[in-house]
Amino acid sequence: MGTHDGHRARMKARFVRCGLDNFDDHSVLELLLFYAVPRRDVNELAHALLDHFGTLDAVFEARFEDMMQVPGAGENVATLLTLVPQVSRRYQLAKRRQQTILRSSAEAGQYLAPLYLYERAEVVYLLCLDAKGGLISCREVGRGVVNAAEVSVRTIVETALSQKAVSVILSHNHVDAYALPSREDELTTKRVRDALLLVGITLADHISFAIKRSEQGIRFSNPLMEPIREFYPEEYRLGMESLAKIRQRCGADLSDDEGAFIALHIVNAELNTTMSVVNDVTRFVDGCVQVVECFYNCRFDRSSLDFSRFTVHLRFFAQRVFQGKQEQENDAHDEVFRALIARNCSEHYKCACCIAEYVKNTWDKTLSDEELVFLTIHLKRIRMGK
Repeated sequence: MGTHDGHRARMKARFVRCGLDNFDDHSVLELLLFYAVPRRDVNELAHALLDHFGTLDAVFEARFEDMMQVPGAGENVATLLTLVPQVSRRYQLAKRRQQTILRSSAEAGQYLAPLYLYERAEVVYLLCLDAKGGLISCREVGRGVVNAAEVSVRTIVETALSQKAVSVILSHNHVDAYALPSREDELTTKRVRDALLLVGITLADHISFAIKRSEQGIRFSNPLMEPIREFYPEEYRLGMESLAKIRQRCGADLSDDEGAFIALHIVNAELNTTMSVVNDVTRFVDGCVQVVECFYNCRFDRSSLDFSRFTVHLRFFAQRVFQGKQEQENDAHDEVFRALIARNCSEHYKCACCIAEYVKNTWDKTLSDEELVFLTIHLKRIRMGK
């Protein structure tokens, strides 16, 4: 046994006997490095890491690529040391999840605090709770850079529904700022709250009445079944998954039409509007697609990227029409551009005019010239992809 082997054996025995209480930061780091560098003295490397990053906690907070810049610290060292805080968070999460009851914001804060240790980016967590405040799950639903984290309302609603949460707590950190809510935080909170209220109240009511109708042998067909499946594929998938769980848990004989209704409730939550508007938007998009397919005498591939982009444009287009917020012309340059589009894309411009006629006759709405240009561009793209 060499000198280094004897030193390692003594360090390990000391840890087994006394734990880390009598270890300084350098010794803690050296002990860890034994398992990343099995056949080399790691004393100097431990010093180099502490000198480079300043403190032991800074070493653990360092990014993988920054760790690799330290002389002597290869991939194994960087992997092991960046793994330590993540394992710690996983352990804390698993330990705290057992029989955890969160009765207040303070208790939720105490539960969440260890999860933000060593985080260098903003992270959003969603706590899903049962009727008694018991923790069902804690899920990461957003991750960003130092001063911003993307939050998807759809992801939050989907997670809350899948976990059968009665209530939720949304939390995120500010890495380089005081822990005070920003204007963006407040707006995001309102969007999420409104979406969850819509899903939690209107969807729950819909499911309740659907089950009662099923027990009475009453069935409702969904006239928008196909448009919902085609225009909202992700929401439709969630609706059908929710329907399967309802059938399993309640033994209710519900038709697939109910899954499409559930999908519309999810769309409703995303748009933060009313169910009547969602129904109108869906019928509007379906009518526009029928006009386009009739004009070109074809049926578009519903699974194509161009068709998906076109229907997404139609959805936002419909919202603008119903809200009276259509794109408007600005100056003479726009007029020249519109004339150029109408001349060079004459067939697609005629199709856009047919859509305008449908909108006027069916919905009593007049499209602006600017909207006609946008429609023409999208029609040219989807036609070229045919």
